[in-house]
Amino acid sequence: MSLRMLFDPDTTTTITTTWPDKPSLHRLPAGSPIPGMFGPTVLDDHLDTGCVPPAHLNVIKEGTGLDPAHYVTGGRINPSRLRKVRHQAGCTTHLRHLELWYPPAAAVTSALQRETGCTGYLSAFITPPGEQGLRWHWDQALGVIVQLAGTKRWELWRPVVDAPLLDHLSSVSDVWNPQWVQQWQDTGPDITYDLNPGDVLILPRGWVHNPHSRLSTVPSVHLTFVLRDRTPLWVAEQIIRDAIADARFRQTIDPATFTSDPHTVVDRTRDLLIGYLAGAGPDTTTGRLLQAAVTERDPDAA
Repeated sequence: MSLRMLFDPDTTTTITTTWPDKPSLHRLPAGSPIPGMFGPTVLDDHLDTGCVPPAHLNVIKEGTGLDPAHYVTGGRINPSRLRKVRHQAGCTTHLRHLELWYPPAAAVTSALQRETGCTGYLSAFITPPGEQGLRWHWDQALGVIVQLAGTKRWELWRPVVDAPLLDHLSSVSDVWNPQWVQQWQDTGPDITYDLNPGDVLILPRGWVHNPHSRLSTVPSVHLTFVLRDRTPLWVAEQIIRDAIADARFRQTIDPATFTSDPHTVVDRTRDLLIGYLAGAGPDTTTGRLLQAAVTERDPDAA
């Protein structure tokens, strides 16, 4: 079981039966292969080869991304330039979507999807001691943070947006209020975790976090396994996809009707949809739903 690489058996059962809605701290189980598969030496070796796809590498300091021209030459990572910005400029290195270019990551994320029915991806972060990469933000999926080296402090605040989803009220959207940062600084975090090697933090979607390595004396390395929460909206989207097999949904709506009488268009489509959904019973949709859950690609990686 892939979750057993990250959690003890009791926590694994709790996660699959009661999806987390509050942060919690755990420990990697004894003998977990995760540190050997994704440890600092492994990640540094990939960076030193220059074989990491440039599109899957971000270099960040204090919440601002560095122009890739500083470390990309001829469409490939330039290892010597990257080492300079990492070690001299104090930037955080963010390796995105390891599952798309590192086979062990693909194996683990695929196993997690088969076990949970959740799409997801894997990222790695390397932050120099005393520095900070990303600043205050929230995510739109559950994160499992695994600390591999050094320490990282996670300052957490309760959600200001209830259950955000991908492309819906993200922390980089118009909903973001810059004054919140000052308020969070004034009040202090609701929860603070200091992660040490082997610690595992469950971070539910929507929780505001401000992670940093200001107290670490050595480089901080952590992984973030993302698991995309399944919701009734996702189920509805899967059910309606089958409507393409019904010819009535494929008929053309002429431009004149669409522009001059949109209310009628909406009413007719709604009636058509209600009729379709009335006949879309569990027996005809369950199999496809379960198949989609374990095989679809995460939208963030598409």
